[in-house]
Amino acid sequence: MAGFAGSWPPEIESLLTAAEAQQSQGQTGRALATLRQAKDQARAAGNPAVTAQVTMALGSMQAAAGLAGEALATMREASDLFGHAGDRYSQIRAKMQVAALQVADGQFDSAESILQACLDGASQLGDGQLLSEVHLTAGQVLLAQRSAAAAADEFRAGLAIATGLPQATAQVQLRAYLAVALFNCGNIVEAVSLLSEDAKVAQAIPDGIVGALALSSVADALVAIQRPLDAVTVGQQVLSRLQQTGGAAAAASVNVRLGMMAFQRGDRIMAADQLGQARRQLGAAGLAEPPMLTQMLAQLGS
Repeated sequence: MAGFAGSWPPEIESLLTAAEAQQSQGQTGRALATLRQAKDQARAAGNPAVTAQVTMALGSMQAAAGLAGEALATMREASDLFGHAGDRYSQIRAKMQVAALQVADGQFDSAESILQACLDGASQLGDGQLLSEVHLTAGQVLLAQRSAAAAADEFRAGLAIATGLPQATAQVQLRAYLAVALFNCGNIVEAVSLLSEDAKVAQAIPDGIVGALALSSVADALVAIQRPLDAVTVGQQVLSRLQQTGGAAAAASVNVRLGMMAFQRGDRIMAADQLGQARRQLGAAGLAEPPMLTQMLAQLGS
């Protein structure tokens, strides 16, 4: 499955597929209820590993729905369940999500403590991919605290590990965040140079959707360092790759982001064009229109 990767018992697989479809149609409440049903079935079957995985999926969807308090409690539960199941790798990933949710709630000290434990655990496991991701999250926590120099150190440490990995996604994300941190430190030239290099790495990723997501990280960073025109150029590359492989929902998502970028820099004509394309793509695919898209189009109409 695209949304919930893993190997699942058939009855759980069916529920997860239904939840994913409900979420894509904007039926978040139903999707959450379906995931809770899947979690209950996994627990009733006495399968702690699957229960932990479904619990983590539920927490992720709660976070995406803006239910931060519920998501935090659910992710803590998932971490405990992975611990009971003896899955240290997944437990660290769940703890990273806990830390991210704590940052959003302003609980920086708790998040830093958890991430230090995650760094220690990932080092013990010897998993470079996981360790680079923990450095990424730790840097994000410091960046949220406006500690840009310390954040840059974390991103550099993660990048040094990720550059030697077969998958380029982690290094693209780390380089993008490093550019933002350096920009916040006043080093604009190096930030722009890093993102230029990052775009080349992302463009070279052969998988269409993975490459598009990597380019999307570059586009977001370009917006953060106040390079909106460059961001639109990269965003168009994202859209081109998704139109080949990602379907209407993915392409519409990129159109919404391009429209938002245009709106933020005052280009109402391009904003209306991009957001209008997103509406038509979703309508043709029979998908629900996100409230944000409706609201922005209404603002442009006024």
